[in-house]
This record gives sequence, structure tokens and C-alpha cells, in this order.
Amino acid sequence: MKKNKRKIIIILILCILSIFFSIYRVDDRYRFDWDQEDDAIKVMGMIENKKPLLIGQRVSHENSFFAGPYHFYYLLPFYGLMDGDPRAGIVAMTFTNLVTVISIYIVASRLYGSRAGLIASGLMLINQNETSWSVMHLAFFGVWMWWGVNKITESRKNILWVLPVWSFASVTHLIPTSLGVPILVAWFVSKDKKVDKKDLIKAIFGVVIFAIPLVVFDLRHDFLNTRKFFEMLKGETKIAREIWLPVKVYFRSLNLIGIARFGQVWEQAERIIVVLISFLALLGKKRDKNIVILVWLLTPLITMFLYKGGVSEYYYRLAGVLLVLLISKFISNFGKVSWLIMGLLLINNFMRLNTEKTNIGLRNKKEIVEYLVNQKRDEVFNVSYELPLGWDNGFKYLFKYLGKQPQNIDEGHLYTVMLDQDDYKSGETVKRSGVLILKRR
Repeated sequence: MKKNKRKIIIILILCILSIFFSIYRVDDRYRFDWDQEDDAIKVMGMIENKKPLLIGQRVSHENSFFAGPYHFYYLLPFYGLMDGDPRAGIVAMTFTNLVTVISIYIVASRLYGSRAGLIASGLMLINQNETSWSVMHLAFFGVWMWWGVNKITESRKNILWVLPVWSFASVTHLIPTSLGVPILVAWFVSKDKKVDKKDLIKAIFGVVIFAIPLVVFDLRHDFLNTRKFFEMLKGETKIAREIWLPVKVYFRSLNLIGIARFGQVWEQAERIIVVLISFLALLGKKRDKNIVILVWLLTPLITMFLYKGGVSEYYYRLAGVLLVLLISKFISNFGKVSWLIMGLLLINNFMRLNTEKTNIGLRNKKEIVEYLVNQKRDEVFNVSYELPLGWDNGFKYLFKYLGKQPQNIDEGHLYTVMLDQDDYKSGETVKRSGVLILKRR
């Protein structure tokens, strides 16, 4: 009974910390760019038109293939309850962070002990999502897929639930597809190789069920998604890159303990520390377990060498989840010193959040739009943007949400959104917010 009360208290504390780190100074940190605007438009379209979506967001870039629609349905209650408020993404992100932190505490505690569970949840607090997009689910999927892979190494019977979860994760976002390889390896090294053929058929049926939206979409659109997928793999999107880019980006993704903010030397040192600790954590493990771990960590890297497009750090998010678990297991061996280490890392994370600021956040864009919607000087107005590529994303949805959109007709007076460094350009500066200025031409 005491242990259960202790766990409940720990989970409550973790919930409070997760929410705090998610929303602290969120107005200065939260972005509302292409992904966030596209999500909001699609989700509100479902609500307003009362028409479900069978397909989700594009993966990688605007000419790529589509993922499944599950991310949109995840966002649906948040946007519905908040009547389309763009901050619904913040609430959805915060909830995702919370369940991910609790999940890694539960999984790490069961696999490596309660101390490792607390350290893992502390490290996940440092690595929480800071914006709402389909990528934010990857850590959650990674935690439970690692639990599933471990269960398969014990008994093949666990494939019954692991495969459907893998399918759901892969359809939500492409990245978890790579976990099919460690699942297969875990199957071959499993201690208990007995499995009912009916259970295997059920598992495959579960895979197919979650993939139905993509299958239906392809059948209705001349296999567009399949063709786009293979185009991406072949590099027909013509994205130039250097051959060792996957390795460089993988190494950059290893900033998992939060000391990189002290400068470039600390940034490089942090990555080296993560590699060394992860290597030391493997020592003494059973050979079969090490094989599964190495396959999990290397599969995304090998996949990126086969993939000919651009490479982002979040492509290695699932590898990062396993590294967090390995680091937590290693640090937990140091007894009370481990608490001191985690305390310092969390304090450092708070200091990072206290200074971190996005160039153009949701608040900045919203303040510009609110000025235009509420001003009485020009009832009819047009808007142009002189911003870096992609920075004008988000304004369209905000105008619609606030109830008045630019007319873009000859009679309208022109307003231009630009960076404050361009203040010298002609026009009257009527509004400032962060690095944005609004000029009346």
C-alpha cells in the first residue's frame, strides 16, 4: 500500500513538472508555422463541415506522400473544446508531453528499477516537445514500442499487441516504420518461441486495420501515396545533400541532457558524453539484448543512407528515446549522486526555458493580426509579407479565427508585415511585436 501511494505521489509530481515545463513562458517559445496552421485548418474543417478525413498530413515536405489521419483526430477534441483557438495546439502538446513522461517513468521503472524510472522521466522533462505537430507523438510511441520489443524477447506471444501498435504509430508518422526491424530481431532472439498461429493472424489483421485509411486513399487516387513514397526513397524530389549528412545529423540529435546552451564546446561535449554513457550502459548486458539495442539505434541511420532526401534531427527521435533509457539506467547506479545529477540538469533546463525565445511565435503573429482586425483607420485593407521563406505561415488561420480577413482588392489600403531590421523601408510603422513590424504603405 505504501509503495502504491509513493508511486501515485511521484506520478502527480511528474505531471505538475511536465505541465510546468510545457507552459512556462510558452508565449515566447511556441511557434505557429506551416505544420501548426495546416493542422488547425484541417481539424477545424472537419468540425465546421462535419466531414471526416481519411488522410493526414504530408510527410517530410510539401510534395511528399501523406501519413494517416490519426494526428488530426487526436487534435480534434482540443480544437473543438477551445472553439478553434490556435492555443489548442499548446494544450495538445502539453498533454502529449505529460503522458510521455508518465509512460517513460512506468516503463523504465519496470525494466530497470524505480530510480532509473525517475531519472528517465527527468531526462524526458528536459526533452519535451515545444510545439504541436505529428512528430510530438514519436517519443510516446518509442517508449511503449521499446517495452513491446523487450516483451517479445521474452515471448513471441506479445507480437499480438506489439504489431498493431507499431502499425498505428507508423501510419501516424513514417518514422516508427523503422522499428519493424528491431521487432523482427526481437522475434528471432525470443526465449519463448511458441506462438499460436491464430494470434499471429490477429496481429497481422491489427496491422491492416490501422493501415486502412492509407489503402482507401491510394485506391481512390491512383496509388498517389505509394508513388510519392517511392519517389522520396529514390530521391526524385531532387534534394541535394552530402553523403555523410545522416551521420552528422544523428550526432547533432544527441543533445539529450541539456548542457548545450553553455556554448559550442559544451554542445559537442554533451554528445560525446551521451555516446560514452550509452556504451557503458551496454556493458554487462546479455548478448541478445545488445543486438536488439544496436539494431534499434542503427536502423534509423541506415535508413537515412538509403533515403535520398533531406535529413532532420527528429528522424532520430526514436533512437533518442532508447538512449534516454540507457542513460537513466547507467546514472541510477550512482545512488544518491544520481539525484544530485538530475537536480542540476532540471535546474539547468529551467534556466534554459527562462531565456529561450523563438524569433516569431504565435503571440507575435496574433498581435499583428489583432491590430489589423481591430483598427478602424482602414476598414478595407490588403496584407503583404516581406518575410523569410515560410515565416508568413500562420497568418491566414489567425485572420480567419479572429473573424476578419484581408480583402485584397484595389480599394483596400496595403499593410506589410516585415522584420524590424527592415524598418527603414517606406511606410508608417503602426505595430511592433518581437522581431515583427507592421507598416502601413
